This record gives sequence, C-alpha cells and structure tokens, in this order.
Amino acid sequence: MSRIKKLLQENAGIPYTLFAVLEVIMHSRFILWLDDVVVKGEQLHATIWQEILAAPNEMHDTLSSRIFINPTFRILFHFDLKLWAALDILMGLLMMYMLSYFFVEKNNKVKGNWLVLLFMLLLPFRYAVDSGWVATTVTYLWTTTLALVATVPVKKAIEGETTHWYEWFLYIPCILWASDNEQVAVVFGFLFLIVIIDRIREKKVTPILYAELLIMIAQVIVHAGNNELRTRIETEVRYPDFGRLSLIDKLELGFSSTMYEYVFNFSGLFFVLTLVLAVVVWLNYKKWSYRVITSVPVLASSVLGFGVAEVLEGRLHTAVFANRLLNSGTITEGNYYRWQSYYAIVILFVVSICLVVSIYLAFGNTKACGLAMTLMVAGLGSRVAMGLSPTVWFSGRRTFLLMYFCMMGVLFLLWRKVEDRLSPKQKKILVGVIVCVAIVVYAFQFLMLDRVRRGLPFG
Repeated sequence: MSRIKKLLQENAGIPYTLFAVLEVIMHSRFILWLDDVVVKGEQLHATIWQEILAAPNEMHDTLSSRIFINPTFRILFHFDLKLWAALDILMGLLMMYMLSYFFVEKNNKVKGNWLVLLFMLLLPFRYAVDSGWVATTVTYLWTTTLALVATVPVKKAIEGETTHWYEWFLYIPCILWASDNEQVAVVFGFLFLIVIIDRIREKKVTPILYAELLIMIAQVIVHAGNNELRTRIETEVRYPDFGRLSLIDKLELGFSSTMYEYVFNFSGLFFVLTLVLAVVVWLNYKKWSYRVITSVPVLASSVLGFGVAEVLEGRLHTAVFANRLLNSGTITEGNYYRWQSYYAIVILFVVSICLVVSIYLAFGNTKACGLAMTLMVAGLGSRVAMGLSPTVWFSGRRTFLLMYFCMMGVLFLLWRKVEDRLSPKQKKILVGVIVCVAIVVYAFQFLMLDRVRRGLPFG
C-alpha cells in the first residue's frame, strides 16, 4: 500500500494514465449521431484526395467557411472509427499536458497534474454528442487544444523567453487550423491582442504574436464574409422570426441563454469555480459585504442549479424564478409589460456582476486579475455572440465548450491563490468536494451517452 501511495505522490505521469483509461471507457459509449450519420452515410467522396481537393467547393455548397476542419473529420470517416477515438484520446492528453504547462509550476507537477485531471473531468464532454462525436470534437475540442499549443509563445514572451525561428513551423500551422473555428479565433485573438498591447507598453516586440494575431483576424474576416449568406438561409430554415429581433434583443438572447446554462442548470465546473472563488475572497477579506457578494454565484449554482426554482414554481403554481427563457430570450414582445417577467434576467445579471466583482476582489489590481478578466470576458463573449446567429438554438450546447475552457483557466489561477493559504485539513475538504463533483459529472455524462447508445432520449 505504501508503494502505491509513494508512486501516486512522486509520479507526475499517473494522472495522464488515469485520464486515458477514463477516456477509453467514455469512448466505448460512442455511436454515430446526427452530423456524423449524415456525413458518413451520404456526403463522402470516393477517396481522401477528393475530400481534400473538394474542400473549396464544399465550402461554397455547405455555406461553411471551415476549409481545414470540415475536410479533417470527413477524412476520418474513411477509416475505422477507432482511429478517431484513438486520436481524440491523444488530443485530450495533449490538452491536459498544455494546461499543465500553462498553469502548473515546474516544482509542483505531481500534485498539479492531479488537479488538472480533476478539472478536465469537470468539463461536460457529453455536449459533444449534440451533433455527433466526430464532428463536434474535431470542431471544438481539437481546435481548442491546438490553439493552446499555438499560445506557447505568449507564455514565453511573458516570461522573457525567446521563440526560435524553427518553432514557427509548429505554431503557425496550429493557429491556422485552430482558428478555422471562428469562436476559437475570436477568443484567442482577444487574448493575443491583450498580450501584444502589454508588450508594446513594455517596448518589447515578439514577431510571432503579431503573425498569429493577423492569421486569426484574417480567419474572422473570411468567416464573416461566408457567414452572411449562411445567416440569411439559416434564418429561413432555423429561426424565421430572427430578423424581427433588434440588436439589443439578440444580445439579451445571447446573454440569457448563456447564463441560464450556469445559474438555472447545474454545472459542475461553474460550481467549483464559484466555490473556490468564494473561498479566496473569504480568506482575503473579513468585510461581510464582500463575502455576501462572492457568495451569490456559488449559492445560485448550488441552489437554483439543482432545480429548487422549478420546485418552488410547481408549489406556488407560478413562474417567477426560472422557466423564463423563451425562444427570443427572457424579455419578449409578449411579456415585457409584466414585472414578473424580469425576475430571471435580474437574477442572471446579479450573478454575473457578483462574479466579476468577486474575481477582482480575489486577484486585486494585478496582472493575474487582468488575465482572469480577459478569460471570463472572452469566454462569455464567445457564447453571447451566438445570440447574433439564427443557429443560437440549433447549434446546441456544444457552443458552450470554449467558455468552459476559459472558466477552467480562471479556476487554475484561483487555485494558485488559495492552495498555500489553506490548512491541510481545509485543503483536504475542498479537494474532497471537487473530487465528488468530478465523479458525479463523469458518471452523469457516461449514463447520458449510454442512453443514446441504447436508443433513449439524450439528456
């Protein structure tokens, strides 16, 4: 027993091995679903080379500007799906490694990698089944992983290290492929822009940061041009009333549909984020007003997220707490005159404001605070922007994944603030809570995917 304990405490690779095993188990529940079925069953070309050569035409015919991503998952369907599963697990391991590289100190890799494993298990990977595992993982999870690889020069620049010329042959292709997903291009482009501005203020130049930012800007422009026609067609098919919404309506729809995910539905990662955030603020301040502010998000996640609002509404035969998210948002032409309609949107705004204020209280006026705010704003913006698209509902919950990754980054920064200030007993309790939530999230995802495998409704 002592040998096993020593191995766990001294080997930084064990968390990777455990993650790989858990991923193999999760992937054993995989079946073809929606987009996967359509692509594999009807739209494949005869050979892989035809898939590559036909990419520009496919862009035009499918109204998609993803010239690198779409051929990739189409090519995967020419092989046994076990190849995709193996590559997806490897991509998950690479993501875990990159998170460890960015957020875990070199002298704390063993304990830090266990924490990375727990946070990875909090990610709701079941959302990848929304339109098919292959299509969604390649589009969202793989692009985010490669974008993290391409962000290595950012860390090197901040730490005063040099990015050598030969490294460009790794980072440029990674960002070129990753930013083929417009959400990734916007979020990481925003991050690169903030870092570049900081470098300019310090009168230091890192050429590769400019090159990568220009690639992401170019990708956004390409997507914007191609998506204009797609938006008109998608409006007719997916959301006929979308054209009647004003810009304010669309932003409210994007905001309310996003925050509903975390406030009125339980999210393991959001709960852990707000819990650790509350612990940091409670340790830093004794002022009760600050403690109340930071308690609001974690209470909302733990109380409203577990369905208490729905129970109250059922008992009171009214709908004033939750269940206010309609097709066009929480406030519509049909309910704006009723003051009860504003309960939900007020709750969402209060939670959001308290979350932002709490992050500032946790980090203070530091660069870490700027990074945490950048991640939260970029993550939230990536999902709120979906309100500007008629596919805001059709795209499903997979569009939340990038925001989850940003939240995970903030969680890592918070953990570095709190781990040295907790007593051994307090740390054990907090880690124990995170372990329990991670187990529940993983088990729930496994059960939901198993339901799909057995032909039962998902969710």
